[in-house]
Amino acid sequence: MDKEPLFNYIASSINDGLLGLNKGISTNLPIINKHLCGITKGTYTLIGAELGCGKSSMVLETYLTSVYEHMLKENRIGKLKIIFFTLEMNKSILLLKLLCRKLYLDHGISIDVSTMLSRGIDGPNQEIIELSNSYKNYFAHLDNSIEFIDYNMTGAELTYKLFEMSKEFGKWENNDVNSTFIPNDREQYVLIILDHLGLIKCNKFNDKKGTIDMVSEYAVRLRNKCNFSFVFISQFNREQSGRERSSATKFGPQLSDFKDTGNTQEDADVVLGLYNPARYKIKEFLGYDVESFGNKFRSLHILKNRYGSDFTSAGLMYYGKEGHYKQLPEPE
Repeated sequence: MDKEPLFNYIASSINDGLLGLNKGISTNLPIINKHLCGITKGTYTLIGAELGCGKSSMVLETYLTSVYEHMLKENRIGKLKIIFFTLEMNKSILLLKLLCRKLYLDHGISIDVSTMLSRGIDGPNQEIIELSNSYKNYFAHLDNSIEFIDYNMTGAELTYKLFEMSKEFGKWENNDVNSTFIPNDREQYVLIILDHLGLIKCNKFNDKKGTIDMVSEYAVRLRNKCNFSFVFISQFNREQSGRERSSATKFGPQLSDFKDTGNTQEDADVVLGLYNPARYKIKEFLGYDVESFGNKFRSLHILKNRYGSDFTSAGLMYYGKEGHYKQLPEPE
């Protein structure tokens, strides 16, 4: 078999771009759109933060709902498929968080999941119930584009699941991940989100590090073979996150903060760190008066970007109850 000239790969990739096949999907955060070109095909993104920082909410809004809403607005929703492995929250809680966000953004109603579920003294009033019912079509479209998987599995079970799901979007020449993948639709965006890596179950053959490394390596294969995109959430190492951060200008999230393994940072194309400086009683960070925001200030840091600039940061306003992030203007 004749070997294909190397330049053909370059010419083909450039031509795909001219045809719009490489174009990223816009999100709610300008830092993602400007420096990462939005959500692009064939990109493995690793996102880390400390416990309780709001990383799951950030991923839900930035990589799920804002992407879904952008494609819906452009009448391209049929070209989007998101597979969300929610190992931390069950599907019902996750969907309620999405509803709380919509009620806040569309109607200015601030309500949390516990109130929606009437867990305490108060529950949703009749107005909120009626408004919630008005989102049936929104969630019907979402159901066609997004698949939620809310049960845990081992790393081997997860990789097998990913391989079987890949067949929905194309054909493997030899029914094997090492063979050539032929996509059904080159315009299709396939985004696989996993929340979070530390909750993947181990088996008798692999410890935690080995399990995460196996899943990460498999994601790289599917990224390269199928042009799928991955968003993996990771916890920060508690020993690292507990260190003294005495200088606001010196410390922030670092690649060494990621928990369990260093292989994920090496495998990923993009690594993001979410940070809450108020936790360390830092009064000023990135030029922002942290104290004036209460506990709502967060910063997002691009720690690695294989395709562009890294070491870029942005200040964010985090509305935790409503599951909403808003990027702040640069400080004066």
